[in-house]
Amino acid sequence: MRIFFTGSQGTGKSTLVDMLMNEFPWLERTADITRDLVKDGAIKKEETSKGSNEEVQAIIFNAYLPELRKNDIISPRHLVDAIAYSKWLYDREGLSQEELDREVSITSQEIQNMNLDKLQHKSLADANFIIYTPVEFEPEDDGMRDLDPQYQAEIDECIVWALGAVNANYIQVSGTPEERLQQILKDIYMRIYK
Repeated sequence: MRIFFTGSQGTGKSTLVDMLMNEFPWLERTADITRDLVKDGAIKKEETSKGSNEEVQAIIFNAYLPELRKNDIISPRHLVDAIAYSKWLYDREGLSQEELDREVSITSQEIQNMNLDKLQHKSLADANFIIYTPVEFEPEDDGMRDLDPQYQAEIDECIVWALGAVNANYIQVSGTPEERLQQILKDIYMRIYK
């Protein structure tokens, strides 16, 4: 099983990953690729949001690919997120159409390869889910993310665009973390035991 989250910064993805790890303890939590790239010096912290460029977005996107191809994982991010941040950059003329098209094409193929386009699964083991967390509150300062609510809203719009661009079937959740968890669990089990 693979569970991926997508959403703007500060929308509760990591909180939900932690909660789902209690429900599915056999899943491996994927690395936080962007934070690891900053820690390793491959990119600078200020390049992870508004200060990004085409080269940095390609580094982040390419770093996500092998991590998200693993089995039995839960991830606070998906390639859709990388596309969304690239789209934001593209809209401000900081990214070429070719790079954006490349990322959309690769992600579309990955979704097909992982059966993320199927709404029903034969078992929990072969199930794959994308869970979208829309903006419902302002981001908290974690020392890494951009706290600008306008930027958060703009990335959210780009994520919705990216989900459509790759024809992703996804679960949208809202409410408190507990309400979101219940929505996710209900949807997961409905799709498997339908």
